Amino acid sequence: MSQHTPEPWTENEKADGTRRRIVHADAGVAICVVPHQANATRIVAAVNGCAGLNPAAFREVVEALKSYVAEAERERVYPSENCPMLTAAKQALAHAEQQP
Repeated sequence: MSQHTPEPWTENEKADGTRRRIVHADAGVAICVVPHQANATRIVAAVNGCAGLNPAAFREVVEALKSYVAEAERERVYPSENCPMLTAAKQALAHAEQQP
């Protein structure tokens, strides 16, 4: 698999004001042009959020957290209000499933 342009990425408006450019933040080199700001913002957030991670594994990690939370609640191994790990897992899932 080829390397992608390293993070951080950022976005800015093209000079003509019609489209958003996604650029390498340090080099200022344009990576691509996106017609809608919302799409550019989402692409930049996804790339920067996955820095140092395997983005293909994200869904697998979410499913593992869901299984952990379900099992912990089903077995009542830990009272959820007293278990920092379970609380953190629930918060991470809520954040992962939140629409931007």
